[in-house]
Amino acid sequence: LKAQIGSNVCIMAYCIIEDGAVIGDNTVIYPYTYIGKNAVIGNGCELNPGSVVHENSILGNNVVLRAHAVVGGQGFGFSTDEQGLLSAIFPYLSGLVAFINGDNCEIGAGSAVDNGAMNDTVVGSGTKIDNLVHVGHNVQIGNDCFIIAQTGIAGSTTIGNHCILAGQ
Repeated sequence: LKAQIGSNVCIMAYCIIEDGAVIGDNTVIYPYTYIGKNAVIGNGCELNPGSVVHENSILGNNVVLRAHAVVGGQGFGFSTDEQGLLSAIFPYLSGLVAFINGDNCEIGAGSAVDNGAMNDTVVGSGTKIDNLVHVGHNVQIGNDCFIIAQTGIAGSTTIGNHCILAGQ
């Protein structure tokens, strides 16, 4: 397998693009960016330095990832036994992804959008996520939301359209 690179794509130094990745037209990928196996990047995206798009994650068109944003990383999936001790890591089912569902989304610097554990994690069109935000696994975020700095969204939360969340 090889990555599929669209036309007029700019890939700067020290980027890693794994097999099966698809990168749309007119996308700019800044230095030290990682794009995992089978990830899909839409047209007109901007992936700033140090950003990470993990395997099987999907970005729509005109999505901006600011420096060190992470999409599709494994969430915090631990469980405990009867005594309250860590007994196992909750299994993440293969094929579930972080899906920046629509166009014109932005994920701020140092923010993380976890992959799905039981359902896909979805961020809707036009949603803007500020710096230092954590979106847990299975979260569903509607269209045109603003999620402001230092907000943490617990796994499996559903947020409607046109919502504003302001942490700290």
